[in-house]
Amino acid sequence: MKNLSAILSLILIFILIESNCQTNILKTWDVYEFALKSSTTFENPYIECLKEGEKTYAVAKFTGLSGAAANKVYNVPGFWDGKNTWKFRFSPPFSGSWKYETLSADKGLNKKKGAINVSEWTEEEKNLNPLRRGFIQVNKK
Repeated sequence: MKNLSAILSLILIFILIESNCQTNILKTWDVYEFALKSSTTFENPYIECLKEGEKTYAVAKFTGLSGAAANKVYNVPGFWDGKNTWKFRFSPPFSGSWKYETLSADKGLNKKKGAINVSEWTEEEKNLNPLRRGFIQVNKK
């Protein structure tokens, strides 16, 4: 009886772990965010990193590899989030596999790589929430 209880407990734990993993699936237009630590701490990054006429201090280049995302490229600027933390946010408009690499003069923010997989919303999910149909667009008459 104790063995059966232990086995059932393990099965329940695996089911919970599996369900948590599945909730991390990214859908089109969801926000994907990641944070990095810069190698430099600034007194005022708004002044020191946002100099007019110069390149963005940190950029994440997202490149679509497969699916509807294939061959799409988006450059997403990073933003300062306190102390030496910089964040990047990307809302993929297409499903498929994406890779990204950061570009910056700062060693802590440069050449960081990653990948995400994005799936489409089902028609049922779109019907439950009509906002799952893309970004807001201006109706040009």
